[in-house]
Amino acid sequence: MYNEKRLTELRKQIVREITTAHGAEEYVMANADALFALDLTMYSTNYTLNSTLYNAISVSYLDKSISLHPDQYKALRLLEKNEGLILSAPTSFGKTYVVFEYIARFKPKTVFLVVPTLALIDEYKRKLIRKYRRFFENYKIFTGINSEIDYNNYEYKLFIVTHDRVLEESSFDSINEIDLLVIDEVYKLDRKSTDDRKLILNFAYYYLVKKSRKHILLAPFISSIDNIDQLEKHPLFFKSDFSPVVNDVIECPIYVDNIDSRFAETNRVLHMLSPDARTLVYFANAADIPKYIASYTNNSFQSNNISESTIAFIDWLSEEIHPKWYVVEAMKKGFLVHCGDLQLGIRNLQLDIFEEDSEPYNTMLCTSTLLEGVNTSTENIIITKPSRGYGYNYSNDFEAFDFFNLVGRSGRLFKTNLGIAYYIKAPTDPSFSFDNAIKSIEFEITSDSKDVRIQKSECDDADYLELLRILHCDKEEYKAVVGYTSFDKIKSLFDTYNYYKNELFLAINNILVNPTTKSRATVIYVLLKIFNLRADSKFNPYLNYRAGIINLILNRSRLSIRKIVDSTLQNIGTYNRATNQIISDVIKTKNAYVEYDFSKYLNIILFFMKQQGVTVDYSNYLIEQIQNSISYIYYKNEPLKRVLKESGIYEKDIDFIFPYVKDCGEDVNKIRSLLKNNYEQYKSQVSFLTRYSINRM
Repeated sequence: MYNEKRLTELRKQIVREITTAHGAEEYVMANADALFALDLTMYSTNYTLNSTLYNAISVSYLDKSISLHPDQYKALRLLEKNEGLILSAPTSFGKTYVVFEYIARFKPKTVFLVVPTLALIDEYKRKLIRKYRRFFENYKIFTGINSEIDYNNYEYKLFIVTHDRVLEESSFDSINEIDLLVIDEVYKLDRKSTDDRKLILNFAYYYLVKKSRKHILLAPFISSIDNIDQLEKHPLFFKSDFSPVVNDVIECPIYVDNIDSRFAETNRVLHMLSPDARTLVYFANAADIPKYIASYTNNSFQSNNISESTIAFIDWLSEEIHPKWYVVEAMKKGFLVHCGDLQLGIRNLQLDIFEEDSEPYNTMLCTSTLLEGVNTSTENIIITKPSRGYGYNYSNDFEAFDFFNLVGRSGRLFKTNLGIAYYIKAPTDPSFSFDNAIKSIEFEITSDSKDVRIQKSECDDADYLELLRILHCDKEEYKAVVGYTSFDKIKSLFDTYNYYKNELFLAINNILVNPTTKSRATVIYVLLKIFNLRADSKFNPYLNYRAGIINLILNRSRLSIRKIVDSTLQNIGTYNRATNQIISDVIKTKNAYVEYDFSKYLNIILFFMKQQGVTVDYSNYLIEQIQNSISYIYYKNEPLKRVLKESGIYEKDIDFIFPYVKDCGEDVNKIRSLLKNNYEQYKSQVSFLTRYSINRM
């Protein structure tokens, strides 16, 4: 008998042979018994009696033309028979397919699909609404939770939400029971992670699983859960190494570790590949992408074959964002771009172009957003640097797990069965072993860390109790305000607030005394110094520059990115910043920072001020001029408008679109139907991106 590792190698060998054989069908027919014995039933089809019988038994409800492979079928049965299941399997296993198959077969009435990013919400939503529509047409589909909606009125309801959305919605308390809970990318729950969001992810799991009759957690490359016996509910752990596709790694050595050498080798590999092959190019740092674009062009790109729709998209980007934006330049040179800084609608549109056979674009430049589970049908991936970068800093926590998670993004069953990862490797770069990618994880929620004990109201540490005493609040008041922010961060925030508070009050007072000569940006600048968590009396030109950008973002007329960029360029003074960097700074600040961290920290500062008895004139200014502007710009108190925004509707069109869907109850299917039925009435009044996003629904 072969062990599992040997079976995996045999499967890889035979899939390579199928893919490279001149007569693939003849090869499969001749080797059908071996294929079936290796569980490669999707290749053996009905060429043997055993294959015919097995495929008849395991035929999919979702798609009668395919059958579940044996490990998928086993996972389905384990989920059926157990209250909880942790499924660890490679990217190409089809874990999400098992989940959708279970829902199609057993029709659980209340389903929660919890994912780490908005991009995955969109991917799940499209599969349910478009690909598997007839199986989910009885479900009301929601991408948020609203206290004004009585979900008990709907027999079948399905929620697709991010972890943080669960915790920010107190109305979640109105949902009494969940029939099926699914948490994707569960490795992010690992308490060993350095990501600050781990506490949010763990408590989302903690609260959701309490209400769930059945739950399944999905992840790649997990060998075990170290503290599984300490969980309130004990899920069964099922690990499979089965993959119906092969992902090979080819090292491409460079001898000097610098960006020029990496880019030159990347360009060489791209030119070596077939011009028809789809290729992802992974960059460790979003700031590296415009540098690459400035030096290189996709030589296989045939610009005369671009569709009219894509030309209109490029024109819209030039007008609404900026003609000098690197994404515009990239598309003119034959590249698409996918990174977290981009607005969701723009990312979605480029993914669609990448997947469209009639478009000439075959190369997408991307960052670590690719690690979040976004699926494409790419044949190749080029890894330019084994790292993750934020701003101009590189992370050194890139592990074999991350490397092979990237590698697994190449290859897709029935589309490209053999995926190749080209690793640009400098002498100082590590050699990654797949054995090291398999790791055990431990849930934060079972630990006795201070932050977990605070959330459970069980913490009596002296520094925590002292802060409560200074703030004149109890444990529940503290939690209600700070949410799931770590205690160490709150303590640092309190210290820098006390250091800068007189400067903050003076900036506010100057505006209250003479509002025509002082700008809101002066107050935002001091807030940024507080949020920077460093006590330094020196003038900070970078924070001053960001304050100007945030001030423009909070303009209630909803300035376009281009207007914000042009205004910043006119008023930047002596601070040296290239146009493309300003565009990236504006987009990143608008699409991520202001809505989340800036808004969260501002609420905490207002709490500090209230507890210290600061004059209400100062807090009222922050509420009326900054906090309320954030709520207005980001629809914080208008959940339906947030749903539209997260569906790719361009923000300037949302108020115009809203009357057509205001009575939909936030059901995604009903939103889609209303937008479709009224399309002719509004299509000439909205932007290109909104029209595309609606048609995409």
